[in-house]
Amino acid sequence: MSDSDATSDNRRDYYRIHDQALVEYQERTASNHSMAEFYRHPVYFEMLNELQSLDLETSKLMGHVAEKDRSLAALLKALNKKVDLIARTLALVETDINEDRLQFIDLSEGGMAFVSPHQERAGQQLILKATLVPSYISILTEAEVVSSESVKEHPEHVLSHEQENGDGFITRVNFINFSESQRQIVARHILRTQQQQRRRQLE
Repeated sequence: MSDSDATSDNRRDYYRIHDQALVEYQERTASNHSMAEFYRHPVYFEMLNELQSLDLETSKLMGHVAEKDRSLAALLKALNKKVDLIARTLALVETDINEDRLQFIDLSEGGMAFVSPHQERAGQQLILKATLVPSYISILTEAEVVSSESVKEHPEHVLSHEQENGDGFITRVNFINFSESQRQIVARHILRTQQQQRRRQLE
């Protein structure tokens, strides 16, 4: 099996969702390899990641606690909302959420597709940050470009308002050196989004 076939198989192993996000990235070079240098407030982003991981751990316990003590479960749920509020506030401080800069993306645990203003070379490594809206979950990772093709060649894909004018490139990337906590956060977000979509379909 070729490397490209293996990559395609790996991509099919993950559930994918259509989502909205503010995507920022830069090419990774020998002189530019620190993700911390990419952010206005690196300490805020580190704290945001910790809060997201804490929220994930609390959510795992909620189901077990609810079966035994509803009052304690209600307390944990209230505390979880406070953690979520702090995380959202940090995301807003770290990232300038401008509606004109938002775009639609395809997201999975293993990678994502988004519209980039420039064509990226397959194999190019990126430092990538995506802030999902309205959940304000932030993804910080290294990524490798799988493909980057003009939106004019793929009119069936609607990922960005830029496509209305045929501008930009649909760039697909695989996450690399992706931490397990980040992967679990993305996985839970995908599950929640799928559940919300099913509920809307049944209404």
